[in-house]
Amino acid sequence: MSKLKIIQYIFVGLIAVIALLLVISTFPITGNFQVLTVLSGSMEPDIKTGSIVVIKPAESYKIGEVITFGKNSETPTTHRIENIEVTEGRVLYTTKGDANNAPDAKTVLKRDIIGKVLFSVPFIGYAVDAVKKPIGFMLIIVIPAVIIVYDELRKVKNEITKMRNKKKDEEQDERIQENFEVNERQEQRLAGNYQRNETQTADIGRNKEKIEFSKEDIKKNKEEIEKIRKDLEEFKIK
Repeated sequence: MSKLKIIQYIFVGLIAVIALLLVISTFPITGNFQVLTVLSGSMEPDIKTGSIVVIKPAESYKIGEVITFGKNSETPTTHRIENIEVTEGRVLYTTKGDANNAPDAKTVLKRDIIGKVLFSVPFIGYAVDAVKKPIGFMLIIVIPAVIIVYDELRKVKNEITKMRNKKKDEEQDERIQENFEVNERQEQRLAGNYQRNETQTADIGRNKEKIEFSKEDIKKNKEEIEKIRKDLEEFKIK
């Protein structure tokens, strides 16, 4: 397998992963799993900027766990629980980014928590977030997909061309075979004609010999007739 093919397969695989993550981050998954993108460095080095986090709601949350909150916010926050308090029957969570110097100013209610972070994958979030924008979708999904489809269509066209050329070659081979058989038949006819000509030539030669023999016989007969005529004349004179 060529290096170009390997690169192409890796590229297609990455596009498939990004597309899958885009779908997962847009639509809910069975089991209430969600995939979100982290676009700030407040949780570094544990969760790097541009990572994706897989989260799932839980019955309860503990100090030290990383949660994502802000259900009604366009940009949810992913921070670690630093403290838990119960005030007037309500559970309040104090959160803080690992890279921040101070806790978040506002406490978080349980109803605002989207879920607990199960794990994160670095850097893929950049691509997923870019795909959500029209120009990013064009650059990362549409254009590569068009290139891949074009390449596959070109391969199909080449295969069709090969098949057609193969068929033409087979037809040409058949015509060559037919011409070869015709030539063989013509050579056989020519050989037959040559043999007949040889036979005719031999017959002509034999006929010539017979004619020569006949000429000699005629000559002898003439000589005998002449001799008899002379003898008769001499007999008359006597």
